[in-house]
Amino acid sequence: MSNGEAGEIRRVLDEELSLGECRRDSRGVEAAATQFFRDLFVERLNFEAVTSPRGDSPWQDLLVHEWPNTIRANAARLVARAGRFRVIYVELEELTPNTERDVLRCLTQSNQASGWTTGRTVLTVFHAPAEDTWHLVTPYEGATGDEENGRLVLRRYSLGEGETHRTVADALSRLDASNGRLAERIDEAFRVEPITEDFYEDYKHAFDTLSSELRENGLDVEAADRYAHVTLNRLLFCYFLQKNGLLGGRADFVRWFHERYEASDDEGVFHETWLSALFDWITHPEGTRLTTELPSDVESVVAELPYMSGLFHPSDGDELDVFLSDEALNSVIRGFLEQYTFTVREERPYDVDVAVDPSMLGKVYESLIAERERDEAGIFYTPRSEVDLLCRLALYEQVCDHVDDLDSERTRRIVEFVFSDPQEWDAADIEETEQLEQILHELRIVDPACGSGAFLVGMKQVLTELFEKVGSQPDDHRTAQSINESLYGVDIKAWAIRVAEFRLWLSHVEDGGRRPDTRSGLPPISSNLKVGDSLIQRRDEEGDAAAFSWDIDFADVVEDGGFDIVIGNPPYVRQEAITDQLIHPKRLEEMSDGEVSSSKKQYKDQLVESVEESFGITPDRRSDIYVYFYFKGLDLLRDGGTLAYLTSNSWLDVNYGRQLQAGLLRYSNLRYVLDTRATPMFGEADVNAVITVANRESEESLDGETAFLAFDEHCGNIVHAEAITSALVDEREDTREIVYGEETLYYSQIRHGRRVAVPASSLWKLGGGDVEEASTGARATGSYSVDSKWGIYLQAPDVYFRLLSRNQDELTPLAELTEDVFRGITSGANEFYFPDNETISNYGIDERYLSPLVKSPRTLKQRTIAPERLERKLLKITEPNEDALPRGIRAFIDWGVSQGYPSRRTVKRRDPWYDVGPDIKQTQILWQRTHYTKHAVYYAEKPVYVTDRFYGINVDPESYDPKVFAALLNSTFYALVKMLYSSEVSGRSIDTAVYEVESFPIPSPETVSDHERDALVDAFEALDQHEPEAIYDEFERDARRKLDEVVFGILAADQNERADVYRSVERLSTQIRARDRRR
Repeated sequence: MSNGEAGEIRRVLDEELSLGECRRDSRGVEAAATQFFRDLFVERLNFEAVTSPRGDSPWQDLLVHEWPNTIRANAARLVARAGRFRVIYVELEELTPNTERDVLRCLTQSNQASGWTTGRTVLTVFHAPAEDTWHLVTPYEGATGDEENGRLVLRRYSLGEGETHRTVADALSRLDASNGRLAERIDEAFRVEPITEDFYEDYKHAFDTLSSELRENGLDVEAADRYAHVTLNRLLFCYFLQKNGLLGGRADFVRWFHERYEASDDEGVFHETWLSALFDWITHPEGTRLTTELPSDVESVVAELPYMSGLFHPSDGDELDVFLSDEALNSVIRGFLEQYTFTVREERPYDVDVAVDPSMLGKVYESLIAERERDEAGIFYTPRSEVDLLCRLALYEQVCDHVDDLDSERTRRIVEFVFSDPQEWDAADIEETEQLEQILHELRIVDPACGSGAFLVGMKQVLTELFEKVGSQPDDHRTAQSINESLYGVDIKAWAIRVAEFRLWLSHVEDGGRRPDTRSGLPPISSNLKVGDSLIQRRDEEGDAAAFSWDIDFADVVEDGGFDIVIGNPPYVRQEAITDQLIHPKRLEEMSDGEVSSSKKQYKDQLVESVEESFGITPDRRSDIYVYFYFKGLDLLRDGGTLAYLTSNSWLDVNYGRQLQAGLLRYSNLRYVLDTRATPMFGEADVNAVITVANRESEESLDGETAFLAFDEHCGNIVHAEAITSALVDEREDTREIVYGEETLYYSQIRHGRRVAVPASSLWKLGGGDVEEASTGARATGSYSVDSKWGIYLQAPDVYFRLLSRNQDELTPLAELTEDVFRGITSGANEFYFPDNETISNYGIDERYLSPLVKSPRTLKQRTIAPERLERKLLKITEPNEDALPRGIRAFIDWGVSQGYPSRRTVKRRDPWYDVGPDIKQTQILWQRTHYTKHAVYYAEKPVYVTDRFYGINVDPESYDPKVFAALLNSTFYALVKMLYSSEVSGRSIDTAVYEVESFPIPSPETVSDHERDALVDAFEALDQHEPEAIYDEFERDARRKLDEVVFGILAADQNERADVYRSVERLSTQIRARDRRR
């Protein structure tokens, strides 16, 4: 449909859908409203009308009296249909999300719905008597819904009085049933993400409009940006407040306030006189007498508005005599904010209002910072399903910790309590219910980098649901107080804390909590939210402005042993960018480069010292800042408390992750590391994230085990009891044991994914440490010094573990089959030590001092190397007496001296400097240290020297012929092994260390027949007829297939497994290329 049709639908919704209009209809409110929606879908959207079976009614009544007694519905009518979709109007006794869910569950499962709501293909209009609004809801979610588990994802538009109908009218205009692909268009029309993205772009435009005008009025860039943001945020606060009737009881207060100004005699003073008076009044407590220049009727309304304190906290801009023009503010209010629908109900994983919710306050500002500071365009936020999953995992661990005699049956019961739908929970056991309620009341939860409160609000939502399961309603005073007092948060940015306060307060009010009585102000939620540096406790340069101390501000918790849960998504700041956030930006700008560098070093010293003092571990100074948050999180927990973080996965594989791995193993029971392989947890950010859950242990022990959970579904499809039980409750059924690095792993398929359980003692030993048995259990000894790669337990495809398990008796670490794996020569002066043919000819260098050398993979066009054709040679001079050398070499040495080579760091250690050294080695198998998209392992017909761009692999001649070994390593299976064992260097390359190559699993020589060895050589020679290409471009090449068939045969891989290897290599290659494109 055209924009004109969307406009017409909006007009109809604005003018004809209201409680007053329906009351004036002789048929009654619900019949009139039913007719309105029937006409909307039939006459405007070309759905087919549905009449009663007898034809005596313009719709078909459904038998609500046959629905369960728990569903409080007065009537339900089928009014239209299109293909599989049906439109139903339901009159409820009370318009609540839970009731709507009950109805839709009944509709999708009842006999009346049989055959036509399969796939949840229903659009439902809900209303209740005396309500001003109607809800248009669908449980249909296209290909992303999980219909097997019964969890309905409800997506909802609000329509009626006080609503802005632009977005819903635009959505409805795309649902013309006469066009094709209706299901896709319905799915798209009910997505909230496009609204979020559009709102962010419109916000940026409004922000730029205000900031530009403020700069024209004399403010500097920083002050203008800050005041523009404050003004926009205050207006946004008003839109959320009016949604709950908290601004004069009007759902359209801002529009009314602005229209009253336009109708007055004032001109050019909306900001100076009207908005300033409004904001001043809201920020002054009860009893304050303010004089305004507002009309008496407007002032009387404003005088009754609730006191909002920090939400409208005076800013520096309020002290300036600078005001925005009427034109600018009109464009913001009418051109921007009035075009969107707002909701105070924040998105839940299974319940979404298709509107702008309070989380947008944080999303907008965090995204603006990302664009300006990190040059990352687009809106950035933590997806709600990830927040929900992390909250429930942490709560599950805590309930388990508080329950005695925890067996498999009780564990499953706790999973059901935490992860099931409220309607599915059976609270028949009174003793159990009382125990669960007591546990919930005692929890203390903190986010040490809470930002705008995403995890605190998420935890509040889950706690509210769990209290409902034990029979305690959110409007119960004790329950509400318990939830509010259990949540703590700290952030370095004051604006973030104010937004978090606002979101928690709105959530409290929405759940039925106390609203402010006129001037009485907010309920006391904010006392547990603090501004400060949660890693290093000290005051900022101004004194007390950002003073924060865990021991002082949360003294009761610290004295009682610590928090039960530390949760969050700590910031990602690379080591070179870590700086003291309490230094004022102006001060930072005034500092010299040397002073900035010194300040960064001092702050990093403090971070390192804080970890050393608490744990005796010295973090790598190259650590991302989130590593320090891991240690701080552990430090804040009581014994048995749970750490639950969503962070970058880099610590699993990079060098600086080693100390964090060691700390988690020594000072916690590392329970889970979870990844979703279907989609990245942060679709917007260049970050590959994992969820980590660990329980603090006061005494060091290695008796637990870590479950590495790799799911093939997004988080929204695993946050329910049916899917998560097999991941959390391990009964060792259908579990295969796999020997990996001489340790035993436990591999099992779970619903929607895979579980690889590794004992903590095994992880410690795989990292190079030793384990000793003590009376309290296994204890870590020795040094955790090897860069252990934990990412393989998540990233390795299932086929890798299947093949590893099947061949574990036949596979041997590469190191055991070789005499040596070594890094090539680092010369320090390549032009001298590695002369080319032209230089050799010009100086007449004697062949006796030259040996074949491979300098770079870029010079190799085939996998087989003919030494006599190499362009470079190694200059190998062992004669210490320079005078005894031939004239040409002496001249070349003189040239080297003139270039300053003898004084270079690497060169000057040699004696004499021109002797490259006695320990250099030759090889016939060349492994590239850094791989890009190609997978090529080179074979030299005779031994050659190599530079440090290669590793030489000298195979034991009693195990393999070098050519056979090179052929084996060129197979696609070892392309997969390479990707799994190696560290990423940049977006498009992966780097392998010597010890990683040495650990590659290789078929034992006795398992490879002579026929297979000959076949490997034949296939390798056929492959060598072509220049190496990207591995995924070689898949259809006959020679590659021929080589792979031999290797797959050795590994006893069936056809499905062979296809899985190809898919896995392509998937991992695609991930690497995608990260490169984002860079």
